[in-house]
Amino acid sequence: MNQRVGHDEARLIKISGIGQDRPGIVNGIARTIASNGGNIILQRSMKVAGEFAITVVASFDKDNVNGAQHVMQGFGDGALGDNFIVFAREITIDSFASQTSGGTKYIVNIYGDDQMGIVESMTLLLLQNNLNLDFMESEVTYRPFQGTKTFSSLFEITVPEGFDMDTFSAELDQFETNYDLTVIIKQQ
Repeated sequence: MNQRVGHDEARLIKISGIGQDRPGIVNGIARTIASNGGNIILQRSMKVAGEFAITVVASFDKDNVNGAQHVMQGFGDGALGDNFIVFAREITIDSFASQTSGGTKYIVNIYGDDQMGIVESMTLLLLQNNLNLDFMESEVTYRPFQGTKTFSSLFEITVPEGFDMDTFSAELDQFETNYDLTVIIKQQ
């Protein structure tokens, strides 16, 4: 269990939001949490194509029912401006437990000429093998001096104990051939 979340007596509120990026979004969330007696214990955010996405977990003393409730209700329509949607709900400490505990982490790097269907096919392959995606990032860039669109991505997965890696590796090889890409899988 994460040490920052070691207090089972706390009420935990998860706030997720996405919308048009602008200054002050994180401050608005942090100010609302702090002014209601909460503390941010986990925050992840990213910006993609002018959109900002954020997930925050805040901890409230178990007796601070009003503060936690106010935060969950305080992010209604337009609380962080137009074009930004926020959803807040109570979670339990169990939400922090790894859903893939006991397994081995792998990184799958994929790169090559861009084409439609790469992400869909790769995520379908993971689904067919009942593998959960822990983290993923991908982008299309242009190869210098050629202008060719190049796809690159990183998939982080956790493979459960007893999983047939030989069969999965063969399926990745077939995926690599079908899309004429380079696929590298490494154990972390």
